[in-house]
Amino acid sequence: MKHHLIALLLLLAACTRAYSQQITGEDVFLIKDYSVFEYGYPLMVAPGGGDEFIYIEYWPENIAGRQEQNYYLQKYRITDYSEIWFKPLTYIGYDQIPKVTHLFKLDKRYVVVGHQYSAKEKRTIMVARFWEMDGKSPDLDITILSKFGKNAPKKDLKEDIYISPTEKCMMWFASNGEKNYASAWSNTGENLWAQEISFPMNDKYKIKDVAIDDKGNPTFLLTSSKLSYTVKDTAQPMMLMYFNTKTGKATYEKIKLDSAQYFVNGLLKLISPDEIVVAGIASHFDPKGNPKPTNAIKNGIRQGNTNEYWSHLYCGKFKITGDSIGLVKDSISVLPESWVTKYKDGCSFSDFSLVYDPGVVTKGIEPSATLVFEEVYTDNDKIFYGDVGYFSFKLNHTGLNFGGFIPKKQRDNIRGNYVEYLSYSLGKTKGKIHFVYLTEAGAAGKLVCQSIDLKTGIKSEKFLANNDQSMNYFFPARSKMVSANQMILVGVGNPSQNNYKLMTITF
Repeated sequence: MKHHLIALLLLLAACTRAYSQQITGEDVFLIKDYSVFEYGYPLMVAPGGGDEFIYIEYWPENIAGRQEQNYYLQKYRITDYSEIWFKPLTYIGYDQIPKVTHLFKLDKRYVVVGHQYSAKEKRTIMVARFWEMDGKSPDLDITILSKFGKNAPKKDLKEDIYISPTEKCMMWFASNGEKNYASAWSNTGENLWAQEISFPMNDKYKIKDVAIDDKGNPTFLLTSSKLSYTVKDTAQPMMLMYFNTKTGKATYEKIKLDSAQYFVNGLLKLISPDEIVVAGIASHFDPKGNPKPTNAIKNGIRQGNTNEYWSHLYCGKFKITGDSIGLVKDSISVLPESWVTKYKDGCSFSDFSLVYDPGVVTKGIEPSATLVFEEVYTDNDKIFYGDVGYFSFKLNHTGLNFGGFIPKKQRDNIRGNYVEYLSYSLGKTKGKIHFVYLTEAGAAGKLVCQSIDLKTGIKSEKFLANNDQSMNYFFPARSKMVSANQMILVGVGNPSQNNYKLMTITF
């Protein structure tokens, strides 16, 4: 099925700086016996460990050793894209996984997660398949992750998968805003626990974010279920709920802001076996009255939200001790003046994520947590992926280190063919965050990397490739970091020649 049409492999020099933020590997793979538009391009990539990565691709039967028509998990070398092994996502004769959603590397297994219809439950459920590092799969059938109660809702459920800091546990979590369900799994695919998650304030709070530690104990960030975006929200501050699965005890810690301040948005990140960071946006303005918003920005203007004002930033570090969780230190910072100036007419940020960096002691880089978000909105018949914003906090004292933004204006028709090529792929190396994206879809577009130094906040742009021949389109959501300093982009190659492209970016 695969035939190398182009092979550009640059050997890394002893000094890796020579190839910092550059394309160091590139190959085009020919699709055989079916159209690439019929079953699509490779679904996703993930680290394979060492100089290896894994990715999922569709194959017809009896091609290159593939015995049946199926999606296959494949292990390749990063340096030369040579194949190590391939395995079908399901054994021959077993139901296939029609929709794959996640691909992960745990410390002892690879795991593929997807949705499959269950005739018994009369619903689509989330399932998984585990592989050992050599490609062996201990179970013939898939593993059912979805563990529902008797009265589980069948509609409006949002599901996701969470991995512990050192990849020893995985958790499935599902919620419809009122009912919450979760199950935890070890790095060998053993079910550790499964239950409905409830709490005494269930009528006033909802689960905003989730984390799981290496022992399988979850922490939940709770936020008001009915935000008014006024000072009334101070009556129901965000809080953390830590659940010890061995003792069955849940403990709570309120996240307190200054008087008359309330949370607009927030996320949590487990940064060690017993430390949690919460970072978010806060406000002390009431859009309907006093005080009159000054030194603040209005977010959500293009999504029809006229009530969300940003004026302050919060970061807090918490410690888990036994059954309890408590505050270590926190801080509240005003919104940087550069943000007030830049977005004085409003903005439309969403899609928040929280990135942790352990720091580099020898280089004087403190541990940090960086809140990242992107403008995404529609206007008439077009969809826009605009600026990327970020706020970075030093965790030794939790204060704001810097805040910035990456100007960007990607756009496409809502029914266009290029929406999947918009947004960015996030890369993380020691002391830096990297954003890889196409400046626009079209002949004038170029592939670039914007890097943020987490010590200084200095931003630098690196040109990677032109897209004037439409040969460097790639899928940001399918492309990921596969080693400590390498990212693989899943690209389209040349659509007129029925192929796809893999590119390695070395930071």
